[in-house]
Amino acid sequence: MSATALLVVDTETGGLDPAESCIVSIAARVLVIGKGTLEPGAFFDTKIKPDRPVGDKAAAVNGYTAEAWVDAPPAGLALNLFRQWVESVCREYDRPMWCGCNPLFDLKFYNSDRKRFGLVEPDGLSYRVIDVQSMAIPLLFAGEVSSVSLAALRTWAGLEGEQTHTALGDVDDTCAVVGALLLRGRS
Repeated sequence: MSATALLVVDTETGGLDPAESCIVSIAARVLVIGKGTLEPGAFFDTKIKPDRPVGDKAAAVNGYTAEAWVDAPPAGLALNLFRQWVESVCREYDRPMWCGCNPLFDLKFYNSDRKRFGLVEPDGLSYRVIDVQSMAIPLLFAGEVSSVSLAALRTWAGLEGEQTHTALGDVDDTCAVVGALLLRGRS
């Protein structure tokens, strides 16, 4: 039997509405769950050349500039490469669960963009979605954090520096927060 895994995913987008904007970068990392262990595995990370306008507020958050994205692959190609990578992960692990900090936002954009380019859903993912912010509600209740934002959770988990607001940076921060939450649950 294959190991259980989470597929920690984050997107950076050109706005807040998938009907008007699109993903400008996507990243994911496999977190393999064992008895008392959590091991980071393979990762995927790519910028995506936007085919819709990127708002000024979104660009200020995620660092998008046309110059920095000049070599980014077109959206249809990048999203298909991501889909193929997810399917390869699904062949290695038993129905990995999509996980993230506010994963419904990322899924909403991913599914919108995927459908616009006629890409099928990746085969083999679990129908379960793990929301790290929901996992952290007990911290809010206990007064250990003032919010369940990724910035607050990464501080609680003892991560150094500032949140990068890049897809891979936020994925790695989310992985660290998941590990800290699971360790807290053991005590």
